[in-house]
Amino acid sequence: MKAVIQATPMYAMQCFELPVTLCEEMERLCKDFRWGQGNDTAKLPLISWASICKPKKEGGLGFRKFKCSNRVLLAKQGWRLLHQPESLAAQVLKAKYFPRGSFWEAQLGHQPSFTWRSILRGREVLREGCY
Repeated sequence: MKAVIQATPMYAMQCFELPVTLCEEMERLCKDFRWGQGNDTAKLPLISWASICKPKKEGGLGFRKFKCSNRVLLAKQGWRLLHQPESLAAQVLKAKYFPRGSFWEAQLGHQPSFTWRSILRGREVLREGCY
């Protein structure tokens, strides 16, 4: 379940900030699938979802929370802009959104793409980790 259900939206989560409601719905679907709930029956969970989402080292199953994973993957894109400035994506984004400055000082700009807006949301996570 973890390898398929949680891996499927990862590509989109790397590029775009998903709405909170979509993340919650995906988690609900994972929970329903995990507990075997159908339309007409509801089963009692044997362990809490919070326990399942704990890392394996802490006794959980290592499932990811979609919203947190989304923010971290967007932060990873920002990290790549900082550490791989020669990449095509970094060159294009730099030319359009911060031609004279750095990623840290970059502004939203005029008519920004949804990808750029999302990467800037991930930059908040980077700031928390770097400062």
